[in-house]
Amino acid sequence: MLCLTQFALAKDITVRVENELIVSENKPVLKDGRVLVPVSDIYRAIGADIGWNETSKTVFAQKGDITTRLVIGNENIYINDEPKAIDAKPVIINGRTYIPARFAVEAFGYKVAWNGSSKEVSIYSKEDPLTVTFLNVGQGDSAFLECGGQFLLVDSGEKEAFETVRDHISAKTDRIDHIIVTHPHSDHMGSMSKIIDSFDVGDVIMPMVENNTDVYESMLNAIVSKDIPVKEPHVGEGFHLGSTYVTILSPGQYSEDMNANSVVVRVDCMGKSFLLTGDATKEAESEMLKDGLVYCDVLKVAHHGSDTSSGEEFIAEATPEYSVISLGENTYGHPHKEVLERLKDSTVLRTDREGEITFTVADSSLSYTTVKKDAPKLNTVSDLGEYKYILNTSSHRIHYPWCEGVSKMSEKNKQGYNGDINTLEGYKPCGICNPT
Repeated sequence: MLCLTQFALAKDITVRVENELIVSENKPVLKDGRVLVPVSDIYRAIGADIGWNETSKTVFAQKGDITTRLVIGNENIYINDEPKAIDAKPVIINGRTYIPARFAVEAFGYKVAWNGSSKEVSIYSKEDPLTVTFLNVGQGDSAFLECGGQFLLVDSGEKEAFETVRDHISAKTDRIDHIIVTHPHSDHMGSMSKIIDSFDVGDVIMPMVENNTDVYESMLNAIVSKDIPVKEPHVGEGFHLGSTYVTILSPGQYSEDMNANSVVVRVDCMGKSFLLTGDATKEAESEMLKDGLVYCDVLKVAHHGSDTSSGEEFIAEATPEYSVISLGENTYGHPHKEVLERLKDSTVLRTDREGEITFTVADSSLSYTTVKKDAPKLNTVSDLGEYKYILNTSSHRIHYPWCEGVSKMSEKNKQGYNGDINTLEGYKPCGICNPT
């Protein structure tokens, strides 16, 4: 019997079947450049029946009218008793049978894709193309995904973005199977109540945190009025969108920082992956790094390119080929130069420059197109950028327009101010931005 020390442990290699991650105590191993996987994990994942003959050291698998045999140490796989040469022999390691991933599943009609950047083996039988469109909603976020006749909306931008989002969706469908509200800030869900009113919606996934704003209350009322199921995100859980698989990576626990509560999802299709990050902070990124699943081909850069996100270690682990920044005219300085420097090895695409950006995964390849579309005109005080200070008429705090506190304020409580703040009675400076 062989032991693991005789092989290179493929600690960084993951295996997905129908885009869903296989989680197992038995790790893949490398032998002569080939990935070997535990036989029970791989065959159960594709729904095959498994048999083992101890005398002949043979693994049997059957699914439908196809039967395969793999003999330990033999350089053939037998498909309905017909031999076919393979370039990696099955082996027994610490009492577990390991087989070559590709030859084991191709016999049953599955395809296998290898992503060298993410070190991931993707096994799939369906080839539904996936499209991911990042809409130009100005200083905000909205992405629309389609695969196999099913649809997912992630955020909806400010309330002024309603027509932009609605028109894009209605050209394709009158039903949204899933909506993800990453977190209750208006630049991510300002138009969500109208979107929900306009379409048949399967369910809404959002963090169980509240925000005392008009747009948040309107969204909740729209959900309740249509009796739409609301699901709380849990790390590691996921769902299929056609043949694509969507996995929740964050939040693991809730924070006082609303951005840190952002729902982050990984989207996998035919060996290609997207990471949609909302406004996730560096602290949230650190938690996600522990699970080691942040590598991706396309990264939706968190928080519009703010340096509150996209930490050095996170970007180094994600290694995206493409990085999408969703933003418009703003007074925050987005995208911050520090973030752009960290993304220097990635192709950066910006909605404020490229307009609408659509990625397509088809035949295990990734491509993108852009369509120059004007962003909606946003009427929020913080986006107009014509004031030196923003007053919160409810809490009586004074902020700079770029302060994080401004994005959390209800629109009805925002008041622009260009005068001397020392003459304001009953108002105190924000403890975060410390306006003077």
